[in-house]
Amino acid sequence: MQIIDMVLTCTNMLKPGAICDITGRFSPSFLTLNLLSVMSFAYLIYLKICKNIDVNEKTGKYDWKLWKLLFLVSWVATIFGLNRYEPRSLWCTNQPKGEIIYLSNIIFIISVLFSTILIYCKLKNSNMNQISIVEKYIPTHPHIVRNAASYLLVFFLQWTCILIYNFSSIFEINDKLTKTYFAALLILGINFGGIGNAMVYIINEYRTQIIEENSDNLMGSFSTKTYGSLDC
Repeated sequence: MQIIDMVLTCTNMLKPGAICDITGRFSPSFLTLNLLSVMSFAYLIYLKICKNIDVNEKTGKYDWKLWKLLFLVSWVATIFGLNRYEPRSLWCTNQPKGEIIYLSNIIFIISVLFSTILIYCKLKNSNMNQISIVEKYIPTHPHIVRNAASYLLVFFLQWTCILIYNFSSIFEINDKLTKTYFAALLILGINFGGIGNAMVYIINEYRTQIIEENSDNLMGSFSTKTYGSLDC
């Protein structure tokens, strides 16, 4: 999503025109889509681990509907000026300004972050319950929870930077150097998600491979058993 957003922005900066007028309204939507999609993925992991629902079997064929809903919400939010920022705005589109816009961004971002924290707490509790009753449940999920936590850490760092920029924009700052610092923080937050997630993905894949190899060795000494879902 961030790559698509970058391509659209660079294209419109080099050659403004009709394409810019059209994509300029959609380009910021990918940033909001990133915010909503992480919360959605965390919820799907929660359903799989805590409710023992096979997401691929139950909802896999309806993924396109989920993405359509997320993009629709992101696009509508962008129309009202959410997550459209000056350092990344297109030259040919109007940039909404005002305290109400930045305040709306803050409320919107905090609401999604808070919901994501609640979902992760559910996952964390299920992980602790699994360890405390190891004689009843085979611990196959803790590494999944840790992987989810690493992605969420990148997610929170990214949006914390953006959140700080919105708070700074509410107050009138006349110092140009200070404004530059906050603008740089915003650009860092926007681009940190893709870079950070790529690094975390490589680390998690390496760790998962080691865990699976160790699990295969351990499972060879135990009989195969089937267990029910955890109560979250």
